[in-house]
Amino acid sequence: MMRFKNLTSQLIPVYLMLVLSSCSVLPINEEPLKLAASDQKTETTLSRALAGVVEENQGNSGHHLLLNAPNSLSERLWLADLAENTLDVQYFLWNSDTSGKLFLQSLLAAAERGVKVRILIDGFSIADRNDELALIQTVPNVEVRVYNPFVAKTGFGRLVSFAIYFERLNQRMHNKSLIADGTLAIVGGRNIGDHYFGYSDEMNFYDADILSVGPVVEEVTASFEDYWNSPWAISVSQLNPGKQLAENSFPLKEFLSEGFSTELNQPYQFTQLEKDAHLQMLKDAFIWAPSEFIADTPAGYQRFGNNDELKQVARKLGSMIREAEEEIIIESAYFVMDEQDLQDLKEIISNGVEVSVLTNSLASNNLIINHASYALFRDQMLDTGMNLFEMRPEFSVCTELGCTTNDKNALHAKTAIFDNETVYVGSMNFNLRSAFINTESGMIIHSPELAFQLRQDVGRKMNLNHCWQVAKLDDEIFWVGMKDGNLEVTKEEPQSNWLKRFEVDLITKLPGTAYY
Repeated sequence: MMRFKNLTSQLIPVYLMLVLSSCSVLPINEEPLKLAASDQKTETTLSRALAGVVEENQGNSGHHLLLNAPNSLSERLWLADLAENTLDVQYFLWNSDTSGKLFLQSLLAAAERGVKVRILIDGFSIADRNDELALIQTVPNVEVRVYNPFVAKTGFGRLVSFAIYFERLNQRMHNKSLIADGTLAIVGGRNIGDHYFGYSDEMNFYDADILSVGPVVEEVTASFEDYWNSPWAISVSQLNPGKQLAENSFPLKEFLSEGFSTELNQPYQFTQLEKDAHLQMLKDAFIWAPSEFIADTPAGYQRFGNNDELKQVARKLGSMIREAEEEIIIESAYFVMDEQDLQDLKEIISNGVEVSVLTNSLASNNLIINHASYALFRDQMLDTGMNLFEMRPEFSVCTELGCTTNDKNALHAKTAIFDNETVYVGSMNFNLRSAFINTESGMIIHSPELAFQLRQDVGRKMNLNHCWQVAKLDDEIFWVGMKDGNLEVTKEEPQSNWLKRFEVDLITKLPGTAYY
């Protein structure tokens, strides 16, 4: 990927607009925090139940794809309910909606059983929820830290702070993982919230996670420890030094039940029969293969990051793309390639490698600025010879793929298949922000069987009833899809009006558009 200089000056205009709605700032700590060491791993029900199959598979790790949205939430609740020793939780975004509170309830119930719960969340989405986080940390056995948090209260203060600390605040922890008893881990693309688990009345995301067991879980745990012990992982008790919760602060129970259509007095708990049956199902479903967990390094003490260099995850995926011999299939919510990427891809395709990419359309994209980044290079992407598809937002797609039936749904998955042999499932979008700025993580699994499963899933979404194929003829871009059994061709972005297209065009003229 192309190096880029003066990114700060390019992106400030955009982020000054964003910061008004969602950002605030923390002064940089000069010294690392004094952190307590994590509890030593002990034998648990999960470790005992899985020890035999782990040993049988001689150093390989087991994996189970989580493609259905509601089921992915259920797996998280199941892990929280089975944990006996530790639960380590790391997410970019965690909404205070029904799914967010349900998952939180399951973690707090575990804490009440004596499980040590550590929650690490990126500061970008915290906004004014510091008091909520402080309330959660009052529960015994729970510790909450915020990575690179924002704390300024006023819009003007946020603007000033963002300008002063732009390099730090522009980089976000986009990693996502849940680890139970150091034995099972879920990593992938989903944050925590109704949008990600198919329960939103407004928009749902089609996404992908993977549940893993075996040696690779130690790598996920090691990455979590790196972030947890980073000087930028700040305890919520330090965000407002000396501030105590008001005496009339709402009880935690009220906070957890607020917003539910029916009051939840108790967290969801599985029966012992359900736990045993589900554990056996997973043991039978796991696909065992050589695997590695890849993650970017968190920021150090002196310098927050060098935005002119590719991060570790991007470098690894870049090398896998260059080494492919037959076929690459990518699905990425946000997809942006710069000149160097395009040149490399064109050479790869000219050597006989077929490249197919699925991303969001203007109609399905939840972030119009991200679509502008993609649109800026779309013409050149087509010139490489890739097969380019854009997701439809219709509910019919979501019905098949495990969401609720509403009028707008979007792609949020970040996966790749290389030569039908190797699979990537993670948090990194194939775009420049993920490659150069944010920190990311993901699982790489060398398994033809898993590649086949994922290929079947992505292939369904690339069906022209579920997406549009973008093509180019005589220097003109057009979109091809199926409607009511008939082929439909349009020269304008489908299901969009002139105002939305004008907005995209306007954003592409702004500095730094490629890195949104």
